[in-house]
Amino acid sequence: MTTKHLDFAQLTPEEIRALNPFHHDDNDLVDIAYDFKNEGDIERYMAVAEVLLHSPDHSDLLAYDEIYWDLARENEHQGDYAAALQWHYAYLAYLLQHRMFSEAPSAYWELAELYLQAGDVNTGLSIANRYIRMNPRDVFVYNMLGVILPPKGYGHLGYEALERAIALLEKEDPDHLKEQFEDLRKEAREQMAGKPDASESIDPRILAEYREALRLEEGHPEQMNAYLPPVDALIDADDDQYAVLREEILAQGKVLAVDLLRLAFDQTHWETPASRRATALLRELRASGMTELDELARWLDQTEGDWQSLLSKHIGKIGGFTTSELEAIALNTEYKLFIRVQAIEALAERSQIRREERERILGILRTLLTRPEAHELVEEESIVGYLIATVDETDLVELYPDVKAAFDEDRVDPRITNLAFVEKQWGLPITAPEPEEPRESFRLLLKCTQCGRRRYHFVKHVSIDATTLERKNAGEPIEYSPYIMDHEIVCPKCGAREQYELDPISTLGLIMPTETRRKLAAISEEQGMKPFLGGEVHYAQFTAFNRPMHPLAAIKEYKRLIAEEPHDGELYVRLSNIYRRLYRHQDALELLRKGQEADPYSAELIFHRAMAEHDFGDKKMARRLYLQAKQMFKSLASFDAEALNMRWLCDYGLRALERDVPSPWGLETVEMEPESMDARPEETPRSKSKGLSRRAARKKGSRKKKHRKRRRR
Repeated sequence: MTTKHLDFAQLTPEEIRALNPFHHDDNDLVDIAYDFKNEGDIERYMAVAEVLLHSPDHSDLLAYDEIYWDLARENEHQGDYAAALQWHYAYLAYLLQHRMFSEAPSAYWELAELYLQAGDVNTGLSIANRYIRMNPRDVFVYNMLGVILPPKGYGHLGYEALERAIALLEKEDPDHLKEQFEDLRKEAREQMAGKPDASESIDPRILAEYREALRLEEGHPEQMNAYLPPVDALIDADDDQYAVLREEILAQGKVLAVDLLRLAFDQTHWETPASRRATALLRELRASGMTELDELARWLDQTEGDWQSLLSKHIGKIGGFTTSELEAIALNTEYKLFIRVQAIEALAERSQIRREERERILGILRTLLTRPEAHELVEEESIVGYLIATVDETDLVELYPDVKAAFDEDRVDPRITNLAFVEKQWGLPITAPEPEEPRESFRLLLKCTQCGRRRYHFVKHVSIDATTLERKNAGEPIEYSPYIMDHEIVCPKCGAREQYELDPISTLGLIMPTETRRKLAAISEEQGMKPFLGGEVHYAQFTAFNRPMHPLAAIKEYKRLIAEEPHDGELYVRLSNIYRRLYRHQDALELLRKGQEADPYSAELIFHRAMAEHDFGDKKMARRLYLQAKQMFKSLASFDAEALNMRWLCDYGLRALERDVPSPWGLETVEMEPESMDARPEETPRSKSKGLSRRAARKKGSRKKKHRKRRRR
């Protein structure tokens, strides 16, 4: 159960219905709604579903039609037929607006079923009659009539519908339904036995139309695309004829509401008076209370004039939004991100449809790109990114100076787009080509935990501190990420250092098996794509100060100690070893150079700098330093076995320089030394008799620490 679900569970259904739908994401609402339904909490399910369907959000990935239909059925099961009918008309309007007409035919006879269940037999049967006249071979409408009518006291009518279905199935039965209909006919006959038939209570004209429809062999040539009288006359009638038609249609009222809805959303008639007339009649039906159209109130209120251009494929479930409404949604930082993005997409779309509004829309989009919030709020980086990604697909090239300024000022979410792509889309000179990305590196998306900005970083080596990772997975608070990069990570926006967390996709790239990662990188390269999984991952158990410790915490502590005792060469050595273990080689080299300036008489520091220069700096300097350190250790060799060992290592370094192989650093055992979690012991270089042991190194460090304390006193 999610936190959001628990939050909703604390609310009553009435409190849920009162929530502002602009503050919620449809994906979240769908999950919450179905959680309640699975728990059997139908009241809260229905309340969340209503908030969902009132939201302007619209995702092509969600089956809104099923939710509309289900909400109508749940109200029907509770006996609230007025609400069920309102949601059913909304269901049909949604299907029509979003061009899902393949689902709409069944909505005809499902609406007829609702009216029959509600006891309005004349309306239900009239709607069924119109459907049968268009498509008399659809046996499912007869199935509905055969199931609904007998229990209501209209057994003969239901029996006749089933007889008609069986006659059709005698000729063609691809789905093998005949046996099912014969069973229904048998049940209808049993229900009729000994019961009076209520057919005489039905309007005789409707009853005659029903029996006439059952005799039809062929429907309208256009079937469900057809408009039957009197609605069909709205298409070509002049104003005088329309005045007469209006009275006739309003007299039949809700029987013709479905036909009017179809005509209103039928794009083939948007250039004729038909659509305007259909919506005008629907408004009158709603105002009179003759038809349950309250869920369509918002749409009907905007259907005067050029209402079709308010519709958008990007936003809204039923009806559209004015330009002012879209502007208000896009600018409101309290609304959900993707609702605002949809409003931006609809504005860009409208700039192409309503050319007279182009300049106004350009002004709105320019405001979004440049207003103070675009500089100050983290989420606005995503809004700016989506806005740019939207307008670069249009001819709104007038926004280019503002778009370029957003990139120059680093105010664009890098996950969404980049300046080079925008310039290419608009056919402009490329002013900021994408940087050459280092090979054999990871392209990692890091989020600053201080300001929330996300930026990409290229990293060759990532060290994973196993202890910190275990704590993180256990839900414990941690100061630093368990994923440590081979260079210091500084947020370009707020300047925070080493305060980041990985994007889930980036994390997945790091934790996958090495072989899998390498194969994916090779496949990417073969396909001409940049292999963003080419780096190396190193698992480690880091220790410092004789205990498990995150290496960045150790770096922080050593820097504090160096600030207190800037002339203690051992501190520089130990900190440089941490840098080297994290593959921050230049940091290690610069630190040792600085350390030698501070403590020029430390043989150990000179030796470590020699190794750093050997591997990453000036090899001539490395040779001089090896010789200098060797001489210093030589003077101590007769008194200190460790000095004798270090002298041997200096000789080793000099020979390695001559052979152009790495320094003896890998033979050193230092205070912070990661041990690979999946490597064999022999894969980690170790000095045996000739190297410093861990115990000896600690004792040595311990002696020096005591010496420092004495000096401070």
